[in-house]
Amino acid sequence: APPHELKSLSSPWPFAWWGMDILRPFTTRLQQNRFIVVGVDYFTKWVEAEPLSEITSFRVLRFFKRDILCRFGIPQAVVTNNGTQFTDKKFQEFLASINTKNHFTSDVTFLQVYRIIIK
Repeated sequence: APPHELKSLSSPWPFAWWGMDILRPFTTRLQQNRFIVVGVDYFTKWVEAEPLSEITSFRVLRFFKRDILCRFGIPQAVVTNNGTQFTDKKFQEFLASINTKNHFTSDVTFLQVYRIIIK
């Protein structure tokens, strides 16, 4: 790609910037956990993931609080797509309450979540 089309994202320190996304759908035998919510730290490439039976803003926020916030501290920013679970008012209000910026993108390569997980 031409240089003007390349996008780069670097985190200033470990666990300051996280990329979050939903991987879907996975087939299951018992109609359980068809989705996976994923968080990837941009600095260390550390991956946190949780299987979900349904994707709701409540479950995504619970994952964020329990698996990212409580384990690694308050991040400076979270990069997500425009999925309803990320644009939800409660998710946005919570991020604002802890002074975490939410950067939205529709560019899958900018999220980098898929590339890190596949490796």
